Amino acid sequence: MIQFNFIPYMEQVAIKLKDIGHTEAMPKFFRISGISGIEELIASIPDAQFPALMVVENPEGRISNNGGGNFTDTPSYEFYVTQKYQFGDHNARVAAKEQCKAIGQKILAKMLYDKSQRTNGLTLMQFDDVPYFPVGPFADQCISVYFRFNVNQYSGLVYNPDDWNE
Repeated sequence: MIQFNFIPYMEQVAIKLKDIGHTEAMPKFFRISGISGIEELIASIPDAQFPALMVVENPEGRISNNGGGNFTDTPSYEFYVTQKYQFGDHNARVAAKEQCKAIGQKILAKMLYDKSQRTNGLTLMQFDDVPYFPVGPFADQCISVYFRFNVNQYSGLVYNPDDWNE
């Protein structure tokens, strides 16, 4: 079974999803270290294009025992769909949030499709609980919708005596 490779997968999503359309000439895919990185990123790219897809590079997770010594590593992956809007225009802010959510749902739908096709390492994606919420406003009149999902993976927890000085 192939492992899920988050960053390359999401970059391909940003390229192939018509709503985003990431290219080198019009960058719309960014890696960030967390929510605080969004503002810094947007400020550092004066010609950033929107909507944009931002992925958190350092997933958190948990290792759990599924019984019988079968341990699973379950990283949590996070992404933000970000859009600009006219600051002070409540209707534009609401529309930007709705657009971000709709794009995020298209990304999740692609993941569910890949899961059903058993491709891209998403066979063990957990879709019973995918939280999302709006973030912002921040930076230069931007708002995001944050999404988080989990993909179970084999943990690789195996004791190797050669790793120890005993």
